[in-house]
Amino acid sequence: MARNRQIQTHTVGFNVTSLKGLSGVYIFYNSKGDFEYVGSCKDKNIEIENWRARFVAHNSYSGKKLTSEVKYMDVIIPPQDISERHLFALEHLFMWYLRPQKNLSKGLSSHWKYFRWDWTEEVVKKVAKDKYKIEISTNIDEFLMSFDLIRIQREYDENGGFKKYGDTERIEYPFIACNKKRNCSCFNCKARKRHKSVFRK
Repeated sequence: MARNRQIQTHTVGFNVTSLKGLSGVYIFYNSKGDFEYVGSCKDKNIEIENWRARFVAHNSYSGKKLTSEVKYMDVIIPPQDISERHLFALEHLFMWYLRPQKNLSKGLSSHWKYFRWDWTEEVVKKVAKDKYKIEISTNIDEFLMSFDLIRIQREYDENGGFKKYGDTERIEYPFIACNKKRNCSCFNCKARKRHKSVFRK
């Protein structure tokens, strides 16, 4: 008798089934809720599991970004007709704004290809428009927080290992309410707090 093969829904603890076929910018957080790393994935071919492959790579190679410290992630969902070049530019715009430690392997000399760390907001907006055709009519703060996002928690099995099997999830954009307090965990509050702290330095 043939057995039903269980389909793996999780990759290193993250249920990636809701991301199938989507393109987006992802942000890893550690156990303290601090920003760890910003990356992007353009899932161009629904037959290829790009999200799964991306996270497996982040968990395996030397200098890996997806360590056991990462507890959850936000996935920013731009318009899905976004080109690969524009997606990379958006990813680097989030890097410029947040400056996560694991995107700064060489300090502030890292990741200057799109937007240099020492550029002002007005210069960044001009380069985004002139070079990458990204029109930012508001300030960068409001622009980056205008996208839908998916928050995905890392899950574990009963033995403490990363969960592998679960339910297939639909695409949803859960509203994470702002509690107006200093410890608010919504993306907007955390991002603004991080931006203010790094730009004071």
